[in-house]
Amino acid sequence: MNIKNIISLIIISLALVFYFLFVKPFEAAVLDPVTVQLEKIKSASEKTQNLLSLNNLRQKKLALGERETSLLSSFIPLNLRSGDLIYRLSGVASQNRLTLKGIQFSDVSEKDSSDKKLLIDMNLDGSYEDFYRWLGTIERSSTLIDVESIRATKSSGNNSDLLSFTVKMYAYGINID
Repeated sequence: MNIKNIISLIIISLALVFYFLFVKPFEAAVLDPVTVQLEKIKSASEKTQNLLSLNNLRQKKLALGERETSLLSSFIPLNLRSGDLIYRLSGVASQNRLTLKGIQFSDVSEKDSSDKKLLIDMNLDGSYEDFYRWLGTIERSSTLIDVESIRATKSSGNNSDLLSFTVKMYAYGINID
């Protein structure tokens, strides 16, 4: 091997040793704190953006007002409690002098839909006027209820004024439990 090649190898070896012993630790000592500070600044910036978004949402909610917010929540509630709804429907029926003969309900929501739908089938006995009052109360309720069908037949009993009503309706919510 030639002396020039040996000297070249020694110079390259010394340069590598110098780089790894002096330059690399200096670079790490200088760049690591800078990188940490940049990550902190980036994190603070993201948190600031999130807070700004949250404040915008709060301002929009305040702009709606309490009345509109409560109306919106009751119209299509976040959690439609099926038991509470059935209890309220039967309570309104008894207040209007109707006899509840049967009630069935089931969640008929589509799997991919964000809106949930509760099917309610009710069987009621009473007079036409009482049923009409009950239906008006249901219509004016703050919960969104869609009456799909009503079937009335003459009640099989001694009282000729009584009718048997079968009502099929849907109630809507974001979640049903």
